[in-house]
Amino acid sequence: MNEIIKREIADFGHNYASFRGKQDNYVFNGLFVKSVFYKNPSLVLDEQTLNDIVVDGTGDNGIDCILTDLTSDHNDLVFIQCKYYESITLDGIKAAVSKMVNAFIMLKQQKFDQFKNEVVSQYLRCVDEMEEGAKIKFIFATSSPRNRTQSRSIISYFNQCKGDLAIEMDDSCIFFEEEMVESIKEAKSLRPCVESDKLIIDDGDNVLFYGEENGIVVNISALSLKELYGKYHNALLSQNLRFFVKNKNIDRDVDETIRENPEEFWYRNNGITIICDDYEIDSKVIRLTNFSIINGGQTTRKIYDSSAIFEGNDFYLMCRIIKNPHFDKEEKQQFIYEISKATNSQKAIKPSDLRANNKEQKLFEDAMLRHNVFYKTKRGMEVPQSYREAYQNCDLPKAGKLALAGLFLMPGTSRNKPSIIFDEQNSYYDTLFKFENMDVNAQYIADLLYADYYFDKKFIRKYREETLNEDKNRFAGNCRTFTLSFLGFFAKYFASDFTNDDLVQIANSRTEDPDNVARLQRILRKLANCKRVFSNTAINLDERDQILDKLYKYAITLGYTQYTAYKNNQREQDVVDETNWLKRDSSFYQTLKALIDSITDDSDNEKMNCFKKLFCY
Repeated sequence: MNEIIKREIADFGHNYASFRGKQDNYVFNGLFVKSVFYKNPSLVLDEQTLNDIVVDGTGDNGIDCILTDLTSDHNDLVFIQCKYYESITLDGIKAAVSKMVNAFIMLKQQKFDQFKNEVVSQYLRCVDEMEEGAKIKFIFATSSPRNRTQSRSIISYFNQCKGDLAIEMDDSCIFFEEEMVESIKEAKSLRPCVESDKLIIDDGDNVLFYGEENGIVVNISALSLKELYGKYHNALLSQNLRFFVKNKNIDRDVDETIRENPEEFWYRNNGITIICDDYEIDSKVIRLTNFSIINGGQTTRKIYDSSAIFEGNDFYLMCRIIKNPHFDKEEKQQFIYEISKATNSQKAIKPSDLRANNKEQKLFEDAMLRHNVFYKTKRGMEVPQSYREAYQNCDLPKAGKLALAGLFLMPGTSRNKPSIIFDEQNSYYDTLFKFENMDVNAQYIADLLYADYYFDKKFIRKYREETLNEDKNRFAGNCRTFTLSFLGFFAKYFASDFTNDDLVQIANSRTEDPDNVARLQRILRKLANCKRVFSNTAINLDERDQILDKLYKYAITLGYTQYTAYKNNQREQDVVDETNWLKRDSSFYQTLKALIDSITDDSDNEKMNCFKKLFCY
């Protein structure tokens, strides 16, 4: 067994107490996740998150880890199988890959009784985090040397197993001992920035200055950039919002230009952007202090990988070097984020990243703390030990999803396109973080956070055990945001945010009409009198949970009835499954019509009075 891997496994418990005393093959899972998916210094992997990710154990059906790839464009869903072996055959790898694919098929078909609860909870949690355009990737990792095993043989077998499934595995998804050691070394060597080094330019006189030498534009040698990356690897990109992420179209074009038309690279490529504390020009040498590439990671990595760049075969590319004008640490970081927003165009930056330093985010962080929730304004912030329960901490994307489902009553959008919360063309973000409503909205999100936690960690498990109808169980497993919207509706209803005319319009609306759906959205996002979701005086915590059970069951029953009616009224080839039906806001609005009929039915008074106790304060 490789000594570096053995040493890292032995030391892993120093940082993650819950891994102390565990078998080496179990610890290997955590080491892999930390070294590959959390190597960027801006991403901090706390113990709670790692424990959620590693699902290895009896009842995992061949899936050792499930995670959301925070460095991907749209929160890709990743399944991992790790083998801590001295050696492994190709047949052994194929068996592991086949088992993973079969497990995914069972999860997709919601045969959750075949898995331990930790697998199901993490799977559903990560599915919820997927954004429009997200991919599903499968990774195989082993401590065994590669020997003669070819990645293409593994990928070919995976493609046979997957059939028509929209899942992926490529070269970057296969790790043997060699790749694992490289990732460990890279993760351990990363620093917040490169302290000092140099780049070569085409001519000392060919420098365009901006302002009082606050920034310059130069043409840098591709070979000098290649050598710089060779020394520091991803440490050179540490202030970038992500490291190198493969993109076949972009990568192919860059490779082709380097290989066949290097003299045209300057015209075809946007070049790179560097932020530094200071720079100094000495003839053709630019010396940089405390610097990082913040845009152009894709270009940098492809230049490094190219065998067509060597001494005597060089070319130049454009480089902007910006001197950070700030000295305060927070101001410096904010400046970096602002420049990243303006310069990153080839690879999308997460919308939440661009809001992270806004003033209202700090105010919301303070407001959430007043309601006993630790709010992470930036990816990578470590959660204090006293806030480690899932309902005690939250980040900006999570708050946005909760708001879309439980505040704006758009459960389908919350699942299918949560990034709309950050769209500057609508007012969702401004409404949620409006200064005058900051404390009220923080309380509202804190309540929704508990409701979401309760559904995921407690309710759904009990529901599956009690419900013998497999189809209804499958439907319920997809109802997380759907039930949050029911909660939000009741909270507003009992606070009298909806007029009788509003209820009549909802009950009589044609939800298949997009104009009507838009009108319903305007009605349902009202927030006039409602100050929070749960009553804080009328009931105790146990009674709250009991009423939540009843309300969730009621929401699922109403929704399932509507879905069944929808299936019966559609031609077989037009029917979508439960998952996709619940991704439509219109499905929730259709169910609301049935709910309003139920509210006005005297026979449901007892149920409504029970629910009322949960919300009236």
